[in-house]
Amino acid sequence: TTPIEYSFLKTKPYPTWTVQEVASWLDTVDCGECKVAFIENQISGGDLHDLTDADLTSIGVKPIKRKIIIERINQMRYGLGTNSSNTSTSTSTSTSSLSSVDDFSSDITEFNVKVVKCVMEGAETRLLRVSDDTTLRQLKKMIKKEHKESYSLQWKDPRGETIQVRKESNWRAILSNSTDTIRLLLQPKEIINKKELAFLESLVDGVIIIDAKGTIVFFNSSSERMFGYKREQVLNQNVKILMPIEYAEKHDHFLGNYARSGVKTIVGKGRHIIAERKDGSTFSAYLSVAETIRPGNQVFFTGTIKQSLGDTQGQDFQTGTLSFHAKFSILDNLLDSAIVIDEKGIIQFINKETTKVLGYTPTDLIGRNVKSIMPNPFRNQHDQYMTNYLTTNQPKVLGIGRDVVAQCKDDTIVPVHLSISELRISDTKRIFTGILRRTQREMPTEQTVLEQEREVLDNLTIPAIIIDQKGVINAFNKSCQDLLGFSLIEVVGKNIKMLMPSPEKEQHDRYLSDYLRTNKSKVLGVGRDVIAIHKNGTMIPVRLSVTSRKTENGQLIFTGVLQDLR
Repeated sequence: TTPIEYSFLKTKPYPTWTVQEVASWLDTVDCGECKVAFIENQISGGDLHDLTDADLTSIGVKPIKRKIIIERINQMRYGLGTNSSNTSTSTSTSTSSLSSVDDFSSDITEFNVKVVKCVMEGAETRLLRVSDDTTLRQLKKMIKKEHKESYSLQWKDPRGETIQVRKESNWRAILSNSTDTIRLLLQPKEIINKKELAFLESLVDGVIIIDAKGTIVFFNSSSERMFGYKREQVLNQNVKILMPIEYAEKHDHFLGNYARSGVKTIVGKGRHIIAERKDGSTFSAYLSVAETIRPGNQVFFTGTIKQSLGDTQGQDFQTGTLSFHAKFSILDNLLDSAIVIDEKGIIQFINKETTKVLGYTPTDLIGRNVKSIMPNPFRNQHDQYMTNYLTTNQPKVLGIGRDVVAQCKDDTIVPVHLSISELRISDTKRIFTGILRRTQREMPTEQTVLEQEREVLDNLTIPAIIIDQKGVINAFNKSCQDLLGFSLIEVVGKNIKMLMPSPEKEQHDRYLSDYLRTNKSKVLGVGRDVIAIHKNGTMIPVRLSVTSRKTENGQLIFTGVLQDLR
């Protein structure tokens, strides 16, 4: 910086300095090394006035330089030196308290002042005055100071097109094209950020977010399929449009009671509900609700809706085989055979592994009684077994692994290890899922590693889970089902992250990939205390121990054993 340049700076009030002039000033106070950071962050003279030590730290300025810069700014702020001017006009400006950029604007009528008229929700707010040197960052600070929170800015050009004011270049263009008043529309910051939006859109369950008044502000793609509405048809509508009238009439009352009392009768808990589609048909679903505080300290409620099995797309339980295939296709990720039947023993779904092991295609089996894959005498006895259980509700096989035999399509008999789980889909209906693992009694060493691990898990009385190296759940024993409230069918084939709270949920994929890349683990063989998520949303403290094994194809599987710490 030459003496002439420095002399020129002294003739201008520091709040009017450009970014380049601030950079030149840094040279004069022995802080030239900070110029790059100041330029990259577009810090102009107007920004200097409100600059804090925390701001300087955030852009990487070293402690000693931070101290120098803050001291010199204070000197200029109170007219104690560096920026004293040779003219009376600039002296009065530099020695004023400059409590805000708005105060400064009132003192610089000679600097091309423009008026910014901010409009929010149809009501005009206080006018702000800016100059041609005012940066977008400066403007946002002024607005935040006035309204106590940040907003997204929009501007309508002369043709009536709305432009998002996100970049300095947008703001520069607006300033250069405006001669007097600039009208900006203030919009609350996005309720859902892009990363969260992508995640919610990827979920197979319906996700609906409402505000404190019950107005729908988010409706994901799965909700569109579930309810038959396009999202633009429901956004800004009351969530009551998704309920039968007898429930809709009570909903505002529930919201009002919660707002007044803070007593959570629904929030944080799961419950079965009846929902209404666009065409007026109803279906049963399982709803869990969480409360979140989003930008502007606004309260929102996020509802996750899982459609009850057998009620998919409005089809009847007995005839809705396509719905069942859609619901249970997740079982295709299993390495074992899986067969789903109803209370009459009618097969509703078989996975791909069943076709490989037994030779049947879905067309061969769906709609037939499961006893068709059993040799006698089991075939003749099965209906009686089902009747006895449905009458007495006393299971002899549920939750207990046992060795049986199955009959293949070519009539050969194969030994299998069978484990059965039950899932109630309504008060009067239930389904049963059988997992068949082919066994070799005479050659036990031919068991796969995964089969061996599953067999160990089935016999454990403590909760245990097996995942593959992608985090997909491959086994979930009865004790784990009892601890976390999920049935096998609800978790198998899904990512283990569904059982974790944030931020662990978001970090787990990285942990797995880091371990697979480096072979360095922080958790294998080491017990640690973590939190597991119950089906109803409750957080359960557990002690987790993880071990790993390599399968025949070189892939890793991980077995986690949980100890309830409550």
